[in-house]
Amino acid sequence: KRVEAEKRLRMSDKNVFDYCTSKINLDECLKAYQEKTVQMEEKEKELSGTTDRTAQLKLKAEIQDLEVHRNDLRAKIDFYRKQTQELERADIVQKYKILLSQIEKINGILKEKRDKAQEIKTLVQEKTKELEKLRG
Repeated sequence: KRVEAEKRLRMSDKNVFDYCTSKINLDECLKAYQEKTVQMEEKEKELSGTTDRTAQLKLKAEIQDLEVHRNDLRAKIDFYRKQTQELERADIVQKYKILLSQIEKINGILKEKRDKAQEIKTLVQEKTKELEKLRG
């Protein structure tokens, strides 16, 4: 029922829809920012290891390009963080977040129960094999 309610809220309420979209965009921007940072570090490492002037110029240009992309992403990250914070003020978004939290807790408990059931199943199978060996 909670999952159904979460889906209905996401589809029917504009604030919740905008909140979800903003969170997704924020996560994507953060991931892209991290990727650009790693690429920059690799290029800088490559730059420090080369003495070829042409290669150095090319790497410097690539690093500058990556820096421009990162700055753009930083602006987007700031925008989506601000938008998310503003949307979180709405009561319906708070209810949505509580609902998501409850769903996550329930899913965590279900996973624990499944893992325990699997352990018990494995143990029963082992004991059954031992019993068959003793009989046979």
